[in-house]
Amino acid sequence: MYDIYGHIRRSEFRLTVPKGNGLPKKALKGNWRLIANRKIVPRLVSDEIGRVGFSVTRLKTRLGGAV
Repeated sequence: MYDIYGHIRRSEFRLTVPKGNGLPKKALKGNWRLIANRKIVPRLVSDEIGRVGFSVTRLKTRLGGAV
């Protein structure tokens, strides 16, 4: 299980940690809020969590509006 936090001012950023671990020391608590819990996350995210204990990702957004 994983806890997923969203950045308050930069909504495209997500911080994922193992459930119950809380935010990493480097993350300012005032900038993040818990937004979801997941049983599984993408392998790239889980691999990074295995290496450093957390993962910060940026959501993909479309540029330029409608086509």
